[in-house]
Amino acid sequence: MEVDGRSQKELALRLLSTSISCCVADAACLPMDTLKVRLQLQNELLPSSTPRLSPIGMARQMIQTEGFSSFYAGLSPAMLRQASYGGLSFFSYPFIRDEMYKMS
Repeated sequence: MEVDGRSQKELALRLLSTSISCCVADAACLPMDTLKVRLQLQNELLPSSTPRLSPIGMARQMIQTEGFSSFYAGLSPAMLRQASYGGLSFFSYPFIRDEMYKMS
């Protein structure tokens, strides 16, 4: 089977490479995203009279109390999300774009 002159193997490699790329990008960004969420949650969960931690203070607290791996909490669901959503988004974009150009 071919799609736009591309073999199944080419399409599978393209989907795999886009999925892996999205996972690598998310793994690189996850520590900062986890830190951001922790900073946001302290505003929601702590009484207003409690002093807030800075980003560096929050990172230090996370490492001291939970270890460095706490920055990667939620890695598995993030990888599943990126492998499916990100991979399919980037994989399908050129096909959808080409069909829309044909319609215009």
